[in-house]
Amino acid sequence: MGLGALSIILPQPILALIRLAIYWHKAKPRIRHGPRPSRWKYLLGDTAAMLVGSIAFMLTYQGGQIILGRLYPLSVAAGIYYFCTVLADQSVRVLVNNLGGVLLPALSRIQDDRERITKALVNATGLLLLVGVPMCAIQAVLAGPLIRVFFNDKWLPAIGCFAAMSVAAIGRLALCPAESMLIAQGRFRTYMTLAIVYAAVFLGSMGLAAYFSPEDEVATWVAASGGACLLVMGPIAFVLAMGREGVRSIGRLLGVPIAATAVSLIPAGVMVYTLPRTNMAGVMTIAVGTLCCGAIYLTLIRLLAPLSWDQLAVRTAAVAPARFRPLVSRLLPAHRAAS
Repeated sequence: MGLGALSIILPQPILALIRLAIYWHKAKPRIRHGPRPSRWKYLLGDTAAMLVGSIAFMLTYQGGQIILGRLYPLSVAAGIYYFCTVLADQSVRVLVNNLGGVLLPALSRIQDDRERITKALVNATGLLLLVGVPMCAIQAVLAGPLIRVFFNDKWLPAIGCFAAMSVAAIGRLALCPAESMLIAQGRFRTYMTLAIVYAAVFLGSMGLAAYFSPEDEVATWVAASGGACLLVMGPIAFVLAMGREGVRSIGRLLGVPIAATAVSLIPAGVMVYTLPRTNMAGVMTIAVGTLCCGAIYLTLIRLLAPLSWDQLAVRTAAVAPARFRPLVSRLLPAHRAAS
């Protein structure tokens, strides 16, 4: 229609209104007449804390390209960083956003039952780490072949940055359930304080990395510095949400997936460093490396963490279409003790 850049912008509010109408029709919320100002102070206080926390987290999402754009306005570093942010974060966001949408209302309903809410958070985080850790790790190891096969040579400088962000995404796997827990319990000020401290450390470390690193590697160093903050932030948020139980739980939840992933990545790592850097070799590395990683990882999880394996098998079969559930159950057989 000749609207130019508005073609990207206009569909968003239009679709938002359509979703609003559908959700209101399905949810049928009760909207009462009268302002009831006596309740405003509670709403405004919690909303302000959530707003400040959300702004702080938003700064971490946009901070890297802002810092690089300011310090290196004539460089391609900001573009490389943004490209890697979008590319590396997609798979993890598919997991954490959908889990967050389901976990928050579930935790809110049992927020007064400490035992149940703790068990629910541990189970959700454990399952998310069980699936997400190998996914992020294989993405990092195969960063070179993935960039070479699916993008042109212009993006070769993005390999290191993409690998660093893929590893950093592991921290987000623990952060998302912890956020849902804090919000479900109404601990909005804790959420806000956590977000502010994290944003300050995150942006500060990225600024130092951008200032002191060589210009041709600045995007990688900035991604690595911010990624290190995210890797630490996830477990800290989990411990804050869980209390003392979180200190013991987070080590157990992270230990098995990381150990199993490290072993399962050996074939892919060998292929990355030994095969020639051609498109054909890259396709073979991606295919064979991913299959080997998956097979070894699932075998190790079944042997080392039978309870986690059973949870994964049961959940996977539950979400599979009815016609495929027998096949999923055969591919991911639960232990007899669990059944």
